[in-house]
Amino acid sequence: MAIQTPNDYLQAVLEQKTVSSSNQTNDYIKELVDEREKVKTILETKYPGASLALHFAGSYAKNTMTLPPSDLDLAAYVQRDETAVGDTLEDIYQNLHDTLAETYNVEKHRSCVRLLSRKDGEEMAASIDVVPGRYINEDSKQDSQCFIYQTEGEKCRLKTDLRAQVRHVRDSGFTNIIKLAKVWKKQNNVSVRTFVLELLIIKILSNAEDVKSSDYAACLRTVWNAFKEDIENISIEDPGNANNDLSGIFDASTKASLKSHASTALTCADIDMWSSILGTVEVKDKAEKRAILESIRVSTPQVAQSRPWARI
Repeated sequence: MAIQTPNDYLQAVLEQKTVSSSNQTNDYIKELVDEREKVKTILETKYPGASLALHFAGSYAKNTMTLPPSDLDLAAYVQRDETAVGDTLEDIYQNLHDTLAETYNVEKHRSCVRLLSRKDGEEMAASIDVVPGRYINEDSKQDSQCFIYQTEGEKCRLKTDLRAQVRHVRDSGFTNIIKLAKVWKKQNNVSVRTFVLELLIIKILSNAEDVKSSDYAACLRTVWNAFKEDIENISIEDPGNANNDLSGIFDASTKASLKSHASTALTCADIDMWSSILGTVEVKDKAEKRAILESIRVSTPQVAQSRPWARI
């Protein structure tokens, strides 16, 4: 397919810079999935028979992962009455930290244990965030609400629902737009948490009229315009628990960053400088390259130049 329109370019961005149906076997993904199995084996060996489940979370579970992946999120949850891993949430967090620290170089974060690298020198495709937690109800298959430990803040635990968060994003119909927005975030160092960005995009596009999710350029323009013109009036809530306060991660500085970067993006989009927003893409197929050159020659015989959003 020749890159002749903004949507052609954005499709190429999805194929080259995110995990899509065409690159599910990407080496990065294989390595991360393999590493998850290693973590699972370590925990099962340390806590044999414990009702400890290790679930994919974050962008991998939501189908919004970009390439190369920055990290992989794993939820390590125990059943409500399970005590083999620890009596309290803090115990569970600390015990998983100590167990994984035998194999990995680790860091403690607010609600996760981050695996940075393997101590044996074997490379990892990306860091892995292991989030310890405990299910609240006996039947976790029917009710997946849980408490996760927090190392800082007023409360030492946070009530949420991983599956509800994943479903909210994965089934929104806007995962491709979220992927593109994450590429924009990374390319331009936009200061916003991915979780906040996801919630904002879903809310804005769910309320937008006459915007098709398949029209990537129109969707991005709609999102950026909302950031630029109305960011102060947009509210979001945690689909895992509406009572959770998100003001700490959706504050004035985050809103200012979104507004400023969105304004710049719209200016570039208006003059078809999409590669300035999401970076260049490669045309790898020679036949496709010839087709693009021919289309340029026919349409602009006096000045043969490539579209500004494609690099040939």
